[in-house]
Amino acid sequence: MNPASPQRIVIIGGGQGAGASLRHLRALAYGGITSVVCAEDQYPYERPPLSKDYLNGTTTLDALTLCKPENPREQFYLADTAERIDPAEKVVALRSGVSIPYDKLLIATGGEARKLVIAGADFPNVHYLRTVHDARRLRTALAACRAAQTLVLVIGGGWIGLEIAAAARQAGLATTLIEAAPQLCGRSLPAPVAAELLRAHQDRGVNIRLGCAIHALHGDDRATAATLSDGSTVPVGMVVVGIGLIPNTQLAADAALAVGNGIRVDVNGRTSDPHIYAVGDVAEFPCTWHGCAVRMETWNNANVQAARAISAMLQHAESPPAGDAVPWFWSDQFDLNLQVLGAPLAGDGSLVSTDAEGGALHLYIKSTRLIGAIGINRARDIRILKRAVERDPQLPFERVANCLANLRELL
Repeated sequence: MNPASPQRIVIIGGGQGAGASLRHLRALAYGGITSVVCAEDQYPYERPPLSKDYLNGTTTLDALTLCKPENPREQFYLADTAERIDPAEKVVALRSGVSIPYDKLLIATGGEARKLVIAGADFPNVHYLRTVHDARRLRTALAACRAAQTLVLVIGGGWIGLEIAAAARQAGLATTLIEAAPQLCGRSLPAPVAAELLRAHQDRGVNIRLGCAIHALHGDDRATAATLSDGSTVPVGMVVVGIGLIPNTQLAADAALAVGNGIRVDVNGRTSDPHIYAVGDVAEFPCTWHGCAVRMETWNNANVQAARAISAMLQHAESPPAGDAVPWFWSDQFDLNLQVLGAPLAGDGSLVSTDAEGGALHLYIKSTRLIGAIGINRARDIRILKRAVERDPQLPFERVANCLANLRELL
């Protein structure tokens, strides 16, 4: 172990950021003591499949688990939470009464599903999806709806809502999705791509109502009807809410760390305290692709930030580069694979290329550079573009446009 490396590292979290951080420590042959604090009674696991493969029963929790104890230097505290960080003493106090000293601390606490605040929101058949326990409840509820032939109401037209709506329809359930905004995925998709996604869901039987919000839920011991903002009422068998995430920043704020729309960090995940790092959904970092500080709730971002933070903690000679990683995420809905690269919403012009199989590649320009791309069933093209912009973040848009017939020419 590098003599300058910390002897004791504490990781707070049980998701992708925490699991990827521990795996990176192992890859770098860290020889100190690692303590991992997980609020759930599970070892760190991947979250994206909860709304896809795990929900439809084609994968297991064991397959999603990122890490389990491998040596005596790794300590896991399951079903326990960090209640206080003492930066002066470098100690994390847990709910169970345990105090864990650290030389370096990594916060990967993610966030909590934003809750409905309406009449009837506490009915037992109102569901959220953030944890594997949520996914199990949701899977059971979908099966009950299928047996009773009742409707699934999805509130929220973001990625979680759309993926759950797709899963419900594929299971043969009548599904209605409402979104208060005038388009789907307004924080991440340009309007033309959102319109394509809307048509895809409608063509597959999802009833989508834009510009429509939930007003109240009605029933005796469970929700059986919903009143919407347009005055209409729809019968429901269950309700699934996907209206955003609230980052778990309170622990950091109580420790006097800088907090904005997340825990504020630099490009290597370092907070305002040089001994404390934050990664994943909870971290707000400067991004030149977006031109501002952002918080990214993506699998790829958690992995990239974990690798950078751990390398910086260990002062590793082969640390990742200090520049921005290229933002990238994907979503699988029905037979569609949608991938978003870079920052399409920052673009000031666009070009679209379609293929005979119904796939589409949307390219976005800012000034003269490629600022983003969105592929619908064009995974190979997005993979090539990702490699190209990793090599040259200022990749000229004109060059990309000229290579549309064979994007491999960019490599």
